[in-house]
Amino acid sequence: MEKSQCRTFASKYGNILDLAMVEVPVDVVMALIQYYDPPLSCFTFRNFQLAPTIEEFEEIMRCPLGDKKPYMFLGHHPAVSKVVSVLAVEEHELIKKKQNKNGVEGFPLSYLEGIARLLAARGNWETFMDALATMLYGIVLFSRCEEFIEFAAIDAFLAFKHRGESFVVSILADVLHTLNVCHAKKGEKVLCCVQVLYVWLVTTILKQADGSFCPFENFRNCFSKNDINWQSYLACLEESKIIWCSKWKNVSKMIWHYGNFPNVPLMGTRACISYNPILGMRQHGYPIRGAPLENAITPFLIPSLSLENGEMLAKVRRAWDKMIKKALTIKSKEDVEGSYKQWLQRRVHTIGLPIPEWGMNIEEDGELPQNLEEVLRLEATLEKMKNEKEKLRETLEETKVEKRGFKNVR
Repeated sequence: MEKSQCRTFASKYGNILDLAMVEVPVDVVMALIQYYDPPLSCFTFRNFQLAPTIEEFEEIMRCPLGDKKPYMFLGHHPAVSKVVSVLAVEEHELIKKKQNKNGVEGFPLSYLEGIARLLAARGNWETFMDALATMLYGIVLFSRCEEFIEFAAIDAFLAFKHRGESFVVSILADVLHTLNVCHAKKGEKVLCCVQVLYVWLVTTILKQADGSFCPFENFRNCFSKNDINWQSYLACLEESKIIWCSKWKNVSKMIWHYGNFPNVPLMGTRACISYNPILGMRQHGYPIRGAPLENAITPFLIPSLSLENGEMLAKVRRAWDKMIKKALTIKSKEDVEGSYKQWLQRRVHTIGLPIPEWGMNIEEDGELPQNLEEVLRLEATLEKMKNEKEKLRETLEETKVEKRGFKNVR
């Protein structure tokens, strides 16, 4: 496509073409998964947490939710006749090309590529863009099998094209669900929308990327990602290194909860999973005023979108009609309150993290330290000794007072 056609494509479908050009180092994903905290749907580090938010994903993909309804799987995939209307091919030909790969129905990527090349050769650019978007939905946004475009991705594309439904919520849901699976099954490959996750991570933790109102400009201006040892970098990551209020995260309201749910169940193309907006407030420049209430971070997971879960899935769909947004009006340099820090410290101690000894410089020492549990045990011992010392000091003062009183009596 020419530049003008690329701009037209971007105006229709957002940044999905830019995302397709992002190369994600395998080591960054593998390093990041170690800090994923499944019950909370966030990344928990030593003294802070990061939670991908709907609002951040909207900006990265340049597809604002606004008043649109989110795409939600309705329990069945589109008929082949609806796919025909987008790709401009004969229905009988499309039926012959349909395949089942690992229990997933769809079409080989090579087949759709052939259709796209033919459309380009004919100069049928409008249909070509639809074909290209269909492929990008399948290989960038909703990828489950390599070199294969499944019906779930095609369904999400058709919902966007014909009904204007936003795919952002489904992408965040699929990312979180995939992280859950990868965390539980060590070594499981991450396929779903790692480009969005990678752009989000880089523009959040690398200060060299800050300065623009566009997340992709920030991402491109970042220093070479190949020079980073991600395992070591994330292990030493401190809250002072995080870009807590980037220019492109200009958010005044956040989706807070909906229906009778205390948080936000997100429905993707594979599962329905809870999302806790309260843990992502700092990324928009707003302080966390204390430890989160337990009911506000209650885990919620429907592991599949099968018919047996139909009643609960219908409840989630209906709840979106009662979406509650919270206005964020008070920004503060005081990012967190003490009770949140104490809650987080207990959380870190509970789950354990692959973090090096605090204060250690990996580049200089070249070794990874002892595990976090030992560090926390020593810190707890030190705190106990401090408390005992304070009690002894108080006892000494009381003894001195009693001694003076005894002398006065004599």
